[in-house]
Amino acid sequence: MRDDTQTATTHPTAGPSRRGVVAGGALAAAGLLVLGTPAAAALAPAAPAPPAGPSPAPAGAAARRSLAQFTAVAASEADAVAVPAGFRADVLAPWGGPVHTTGPDWRADASATAADQAGQVGSHHHGVQFLPLDDGPEGEPCGLLVISHESTDPALLGGDARKAMAAQGLTVLEMREVEGIWEVVDSAYNRRITADSPVRFSGPVPAPGPAAGRPRGVLAPSGQGLTPWGTCLVAEENADAVFGTDDPEWRRGETHVRYGLSADGHGHPWHRADERFDLASAKASPEQFGWILELAPEPGPSDRTS
Repeated sequence: MRDDTQTATTHPTAGPSRRGVVAGGALAAAGLLVLGTPAAAALAPAAPAPPAGPSPAPAGAAARRSLAQFTAVAASEADAVAVPAGFRADVLAPWGGPVHTTGPDWRADASATAADQAGQVGSHHHGVQFLPLDDGPEGEPCGLLVISHESTDPALLGGDARKAMAAQGLTVLEMREVEGIWEVVDSAYNRRITADSPVRFSGPVPAPGPAAGRPRGVLAPSGQGLTPWGTCLVAEENADAVFGTDDPEWRRGETHVRYGLSADGHGHPWHRADERFDLASAKASPEQFGWILELAPEPGPSDRTS
């Protein structure tokens, strides 16, 4: 998906392009194949004999040892975060915090609306990645914190399916290190990606047909990883949990079994709030979900089908 409403105030750190990485990988693989042939082995110079005496310690061994030098935290049943002496833990992006300084504040009584939640950090933090950016205006390190929100707790949301659709998904926040402490800053990069955000299929598999409408929504994202070209890959997971139907005429077919779909929706009856999740509706398109998403700094996510 490309969200063309987003604008950037800074520029991401430059990196190799996807095409360059793929081409470079192909050349490296070809080189390995050539070097692995008997002829190449015959032409290669003989390796020098190792020097006598004890083997030197591998480079970086001392640094690795120093990183492990801390006082272990004793086991405890206390409801608190404990870190070793000399370390600190700070809360950066709690559920319900505003994505922008002008956004809606957290309401402990769960009276926030779905629209409010769409402007707040999502719930059930799962995968987290840091996408580096160029240094800030004062030379401070900065980057994007990308957080997956895999699920929701219906009880904490008052059983509101629309609010649940807004609470899961992804949160993107710009972070800057100010005097040794990382903090969230208001930025054009900051955004939420929910079950209602538009998406774009960019691989060989076509988007669902016109009956399903324009593709939209990111469901149950979990693990993440960074690419060499400066984007973040996110895996959608457990998308089948929010599909269901109350239609007694609906029958579970082979495709539904493969996708893990059932009428009960695994306890998340989103089909009663949105036809896209009603398995008996022509607008249902479960095949639209469960992909690897690619998230770039400025645009929204893109469903990568290859």
